Amino acid sequence: MVMVEAMATGTPVVALRRGAVPELVRPGVTGLVCDRADELPAALRAAVDLNPADCVAHVARNFSVERMVAGHEAVYRGFLAGRAGARSPQAVMPVVAG
Repeated sequence: MVMVEAMATGTPVVALRRGAVPELVRPGVTGLVCDRADELPAALRAAVDLNPADCVAHVARNFSVERMVAGHEAVYRGFLAGRAGARSPQAVMPVVAG
């Protein structure tokens, strides 16, 4: 949630390629994703060139309350129907690229 909250306020995210980072951050648009820790300082300097409005728009398209609720409900319904693990939450609620 911290990354989504940051982008919602127009703050680009700079992070290592771990966990949900690759699924939440659009590299070069809403932040920068690094493979190694020694890349982080340069990425932090480069992040100032990213457009804060792109971060806000990305969150509005992909992480609205309605969209998040619908995605979670789909996962729960799948679980209750005995299909847990058949579809990942990303497959239920893909992030919109544009």
